[in-house]
Amino acid sequence: DAKTALRIGDSVSHLVDQVSESAGRAGDQASRFGSSLETWIDTLLPPDGVADLAPGLQDILRGTRAMQQAIGTLQEKLDDSSRQAQQLKEEVARAREEALLDGLTGLVNRKGFDHAITACLLQEPTPFPGPCLMMIDVDRFKRINDTHGHLFGDRVLARIGEILRANVKGKDTAARFGGEEFAVILPETPRGGALGLAETLRALVAASRVRNGTREELLIGNITVSIGVADHVAGESATAFVTRADRALYAAKAQGRNRVALAPRPRAEAAK
Repeated sequence: DAKTALRIGDSVSHLVDQVSESAGRAGDQASRFGSSLETWIDTLLPPDGVADLAPGLQDILRGTRAMQQAIGTLQEKLDDSSRQAQQLKEEVARAREEALLDGLTGLVNRKGFDHAITACLLQEPTPFPGPCLMMIDVDRFKRINDTHGHLFGDRVLARIGEILRANVKGKDTAARFGGEEFAVILPETPRGGALGLAETLRALVAASRVRNGTREELLIGNITVSIGVADHVAGESATAFVTRADRALYAAKAQGRNRVALAPRPRAEAAK
């Protein structure tokens, strides 16, 4: 599964780092030894060349030169191994990234969201406000599929993915949570800022056009999203955080859809 693939990817990446480091150290040592041999040969060789050396020394010199050539070949192979190890590491990193991405929208997938929300809540406290969380759902998505077909539904999801990628930046994470539901993690954004961004996203989706085949469908007022926003309370688990934002999302739907709703804080926290 994805979790196992990510764990294997991390192990391979760590192993590649070790191989690359070992190859680099061995290559440096081989280079230094080769230089030492070159200096020793220059010192040993008389001005008139090898012919002036005693036969035994000639054999030593020839053997030393052969070793020097072998060391040069070894160094080239070590350098090549180091390059291949780095290339493998980059391929593993790309594969790991792809394992955390949703192919249709280009956003982080549910597994990536789980990693991001866990990392966000494990961070040391900062002077910045936040985190906040948005849960976003396409209004009446089943009707869209039934009316225009599933391929058009996919285009709608892809378009919303484009809007989120264009407007969710920096440390923030936009994810496809599942089906027609999306999520946005805002690690250092206050409640007011999260509500402002949510309203911007809602308006952009409502104003969008999505092409259905060769015709451009009228989408203003037809395709909209409802958004729930929650700001995190100290000690709150990821599950509770998501649940509060999700309840705010369904409150927005209950209020008529195509709107943003803020999750109330837990009673003990709200009383402070």
